[in-house]
Amino acid sequence: MAIDMNADIGKIFKGLFSKNTAKTQADVKVNPYKNIMIGGASVVGVVLLYLIFIFLPKQDELATKFGQVNQISQLNAEIVSLGQEVLLAKDLLVKRKSTFEQMSKLFLAQGGLDKLYRYISHLALTHKIMISKLKQISDKPVFQLVSVVDPNETLIDGGEIGGDEASFEPPPPVMEENDSSTPKAVAFYRLMVQLDVSGNFLSWSKFRRDLAKMDKIIVIESEHIKLVKSEKEQGRVAVNLVLAAYRWPANDNEKYVKEENDSEGLYEY
Repeated sequence: MAIDMNADIGKIFKGLFSKNTAKTQADVKVNPYKNIMIGGASVVGVVLLYLIFIFLPKQDELATKFGQVNQISQLNAEIVSLGQEVLLAKDLLVKRKSTFEQMSKLFLAQGGLDKLYRYISHLALTHKIMISKLKQISDKPVFQLVSVVDPNETLIDGGEIGGDEASFEPPPPVMEENDSSTPKAVAFYRLMVQLDVSGNFLSWSKFRRDLAKMDKIIVIESEHIKLVKSEKEQGRVAVNLVLAAYRWPANDNEKYVKEENDSEGLYEY
């Protein structure tokens, strides 16, 4: 095959490029949005791949974490509520402690019975009252029944600690049937003291008045006054008195004891 060496190389290349350019322009005219569609399809494909391989598998984990976030909020609310309850409990504890301390002052402490005897003897000497008998006749436990106490109520039903401590008086014990063979918790002990005196009635009235001023709970259980006929002294009386005082258990052995038939019963608080 013979090659024409005289051919115009420039025309040949020009013809080639001119032919290709025309074809490209034709293609562009046929599908002018081809690039946009390809780009959109690529974006959709990427989104689908993200949804299938990343987003959907993470839903359970996201739901778990969302639940944990909600639980944290709930726990924070519970912490705040518990904090408020703790503050209320501390305030109630302070009030109950103050009430208990006031009650403790009103009960006889260890050796308090001797103090009571000395106080009575001092009053008798002051008011010229003659004591013929002063002795303890009983010291019995009063058992407790544990029950729920309203925070707004006093620690002991029927008694109220206020400004006048001498006005406090424990309520009478509640008698119930119980198994006497089982040791029971003791609320406090009730001491009974017999006091027989004689003297002028006016002096006795002053003695009785000052006895009520003692800083301990002293309850007059019974009082019998008899007029004594005397030519030397008018208005002389003989008085038979039974006093009740109260004390806390002195040791662990006194905190739990068996109930006897002559016990003071049950004290509910």
